[in-house]
Amino acid sequence: MEQKAIEDPPEPATPGNGSKELFVGAQGGIWKGLRSRLPDLITQASFVFLAVLLALAAEEWRSNRDRQELADRALEGIHREIDANRAQLMKDKTRLEDINVAFGRDPAQDSESGVQINYQYALLSTSAWEAARMSQAVNIMDLERTTGLASVYDIQQVFASTQNDLMKGLGRYGIAMRENPEIAELELERLLRTTIGYREVLLQVYDGYLQGSVD
Repeated sequence: MEQKAIEDPPEPATPGNGSKELFVGAQGGIWKGLRSRLPDLITQASFVFLAVLLALAAEEWRSNRDRQELADRALEGIHREIDANRAQLMKDKTRLEDINVAFGRDPAQDSESGVQINYQYALLSTSAWEAARMSQAVNIMDLERTTGLASVYDIQQVFASTQNDLMKGLGRYGIAMRENPEIAELELERLLRTTIGYREVLLQVYDGYLQGSVD
């Protein structure tokens, strides 16, 4: 009797086997399609990236332009303020020579009895400078310009302080003259000399800035 080899029965067809073949085939088709479209996709992505860069560059340019305009307007306001402050200082015509005459320090001239000094109080503004600092416009200006302006307003503050001291001294002068005339006149002379001296310095600083800003 002949013995037949026992063979494994053929694997029956199932829906899963066919789906796998279809899936593999679909994958291959997708990748093939992507490879064919890859240059176009890269080109489109490059255009999008370039558009984003251009938009950012345009925004930065507008921001820098606005900041520069802010700094320019601030400088114009400061220039006008310093010019107006200088005009205020020039209203007072008191000179150190006048103080010498008034207090009898000039032997070449005879001083009349009593001190006759008609000092004109200078109302100096810092509004434009403070506005530039509050708006941070000074941060946009070049360092040399900002440093120069800070020095101008520092000296102006020193002058304003000495001028206020002079006004207080003038207010006390009448009472001080009754108590001790000699000391009262010496104190008033000191206050006048200090104030007029700082005024002359401040005028030079103003002129230096105004001339430099024009140049």
